[in-house]
Amino acid sequence: MTPRRRRFRKSARQRQIRKESEPYIRHEDDSVKAYYRVQTPFYEESPDRIRGVVRVLKKATGLSPSTVIFPAEIDALQAATGAFIEAIETCFGTRLGFSAEDLARIDRTVDRFLLDPALDSMAKRYHKRLDEFEDYDKLAADIHVPRETLFYYCLGAYYGELLVKLRRATWRLYPPLAVMQVFPDVATHRTSLCAFPFSHVVKKMCDPLADRLSYKANLLSMSTVRCQPPFALAVSLADAERIWADLLGPAAVTALRLGDKGKLDVALDRLTTELDRDDSNCHILVEASQIAYTLGDLDLVYRLCERALELAPSAFNHHNFAVVLSHKPERRLEAISHASRSVKYDPGYSRARITLAALYLEEKRIDAAKEQLSVVVTSEENKTVREEAEQLLKSLEQRPPDSDKPVPPTGGS
Repeated sequence: MTPRRRRFRKSARQRQIRKESEPYIRHEDDSVKAYYRVQTPFYEESPDRIRGVVRVLKKATGLSPSTVIFPAEIDALQAATGAFIEAIETCFGTRLGFSAEDLARIDRTVDRFLLDPALDSMAKRYHKRLDEFEDYDKLAADIHVPRETLFYYCLGAYYGELLVKLRRATWRLYPPLAVMQVFPDVATHRTSLCAFPFSHVVKKMCDPLADRLSYKANLLSMSTVRCQPPFALAVSLADAERIWADLLGPAAVTALRLGDKGKLDVALDRLTTELDRDDSNCHILVEASQIAYTLGDLDLVYRLCERALELAPSAFNHHNFAVVLSHKPERRLEAISHASRSVKYDPGYSRARITLAALYLEEKRIDAAKEQLSVVVTSEENKTVREEAEQLLKSLEQRPPDSDKPVPPTGGS
């Protein structure tokens, strides 16, 4: 009788290593693919000024104006950025750079030189903005856009480099890179936020007033959900989870998957090991602080939240630090300060308002607490958060004026 061959089953770690070593392949369903269809009509033949820009871009990059799939490497993007700066200076005498003023100047440059000529009478008059013209909506309905894809590639590369230099963004592009897209402005996955610079510039050309690039750049610095810098510049909605994994690194991702399975102690131990090697990763700091808070390790939560706040003083991180400080009565005023800053940075951050209200109650500032809760009740769209504020506000209205019953601050996030 022939002995049976023993079969060895690969461990979960071995399977994970194999998966990480395989090249990433994007999978897009029909809902994502629909965003590659631009509804605004194309010119039959682009205006002379666009053709002039494209000639410079073609010569500088060596790419065809009708390229479908573009290179996604950093060197290629920086070359495209330089080509766009050269083209604008050569064709229009305007020198673009990478200062804060250039975030406003890129909108002005597109409005003045690159839009459909039907808008020229508006866009060239600096003393008025497009939204001050009564005829804008009528004219915008007839806008046409260039069909030369190289134009969008170079404009998107320059705009993306502005975000890298001024908005703590980082390129995270996976091939294939197709620039004709109209994705939502941002997408999130856990602690990561993705913006789509090529989509932004296509939409800017289609509707220059509704899709101002300077406003969309500020979406990164205004973000108050869990998302942490660096913010990713992406090419597809389908890449969001992969980008999050890249920003954390494989060891941290494995730890968080253990945490999702309920192994919180193991997950936290592995995350803190990663932070011992490098404590500058805001994504790991926030994920670890959430687990530590669940486990009740407030000393560790304090250290993690303090470090995250040093690296990224966002509304979310100010709020988390306020929650930690609320457990130390002697530092309550400091907690109020951080919660107030969180609300100041984002007036729509309802969770921070509820925390601030609870802290005010600890200081017996009833009217100030009611003011914060009333804002949440009247403006919050999330039913769960709104109802929480309603219940707290109702309890205050029924509360005797001299009551000393404390109301605990809410948790992070």
